[in-house]
Order: sequence, then structure tokens, then C-alpha cells
Amino acid sequence: PPDSAWLFSNCFKIVMMQAGFAVLESSYVRQKNSANIMMKNISDTCFGALGFWAFGWALAYGTSSYEPNAFCGTGEFFLIGGHDYGNWIFQFSFAVTAATINSGAVAERMRFKPYLLYSFLMTSLWYPIACHWVWAPTGWLRELGYHDFAGSGPVHML
Repeated sequence: PPDSAWLFSNCFKIVMMQAGFAVLESSYVRQKNSANIMMKNISDTCFGALGFWAFGWALAYGTSSYEPNAFCGTGEFFLIGGHDYGNWIFQFSFAVTAATINSGAVAERMRFKPYLLYSFLMTSLWYPIACHWVWAPTGWLRELGYHDFAGSGPVHML
């Protein structure tokens, strides 16, 4: 369908920002840390995929038979239940971009294992909840009338 083609083409552009961030960040660190920066950016995508698959989508957009929640989603953990794969991959690309934005700030300042934990928590907990507030139909900021004009508020808020 045309909508899926549009989603996937834009998803590709967003995910390619990972490569751009990796090159940008590696140019700002000492040569000995360039490989570490590249690995952090790859790990953002890998651990971000696991976190967003397991918990992130559910907390951001998940619905269940429970009453809708203004704080976070309540269903579809591990993508069990009805969902749209095209929309999942598109939202996943934003989640990992949110994690990667901060990787430059901690370049040469944070060890690798704690960074993996940060990346997992960012894509599975912190970003999805902020995303729910703004973009989900039942999010409390959306219900108050907040409109994310450019569509990147949660990405840059965290």
C-alpha cells in the first residue's frame, strides 16, 4: 500500500540518522574511542529494538480491555495482539533516535555496559511514556490540547 511505502521510506531516513550520529560523534572524540562510539550507536539500534519490541510499543500505544490510561499504554507487550508492523517500525526508528541523541553527550564519559542499560531503558520505558503523553489518543498532554506541530517533541524532550 502507498501508506506503507511512505512509512518505510521515512523510517529508512530516520534510521540512517544513526549512521550520521555515529560519524559525527566519532569525529568529536579521541581516535582510540571512535570504535566505542560506533559500537554504542549500533547497540542503540539492537538493544532499542529489543526494548521497544518487549515494552516500548505497549507503553506508548498499547491498548487492552482495561480502561484507557492517560499515563501509558496498557497492552500489546511483546507485540502480542493487534498491531501494525509498519507503524511499529516507524515508531521504533524514533525511539532509537531519541536514545542516540544523548550518546554524543556522554561520549568518553560513560562506560559501555551502563550505556547499554541506558539505551534499553530509554527505548523501553522513558521515551514510550513521553510518546504516549503526546501522540497516543488518550495521552494526558494530548487531552489537554497539546499539539506536536513538527512531530518530534518526545524525541527531543528526553
